Amino acid sequence: MKFNDKLPENLDDLLQFRLVCDCGKIHSIDLLGISIKKNALEDIITYVRQIGKKLTITLIMDDITKLICGHRVAELLRKDGYKTFQFVVPDNAGNKPYANEEALKNVEMRLENVDLAIAVGCGTINDLTKLASYRKGIPYIVVVTAPSMNGFTSAIAAISIKGIKRTIE
Repeated sequence: MKFNDKLPENLDDLLQFRLVCDCGKIHSIDLLGISIKKNALEDIITYVRQIGKKLTITLIMDDITKLICGHRVAELLRKDGYKTFQFVVPDNAGNKPYANEEALKNVEMRLENVDLAIAVGCGTINDLTKLASYRKGIPYIVVVTAPSMNGFTSAIAAISIKGIKRTIE
């Protein structure tokens, strides 16, 4: 049987999927939930409640994703009783954020004494939040703003260290 023959065909069946592969590795998808539908943003409360109540949450975003839906996410969370903070990753060269050591340290600092990190965005924002939350030992949720990006299920983050782009587990 081929590897692809062992994969579930239904999206919901992929959640928490684990497969002991013939290569000797365990391949897994550690996602707890996915919402792909009209008004999916409203489901953020359901997912946050699964993690806990009375949480302190930091939203990590950039200037564009803050406008697209960052304000709305913060509003939904506050209405449900969560204490929220927002951190806008500053733009770098090219008028957009860049995933480097400085940006990672800034995100990690914003995750001090919080219970949950929420990345509002993709690519750089997701990688910074994913790695920083992992290092801080807190869960993270990503509010996707570009569904073509595939880093949400990846166990690596692309970060520039001393000017060289690296993938960090």
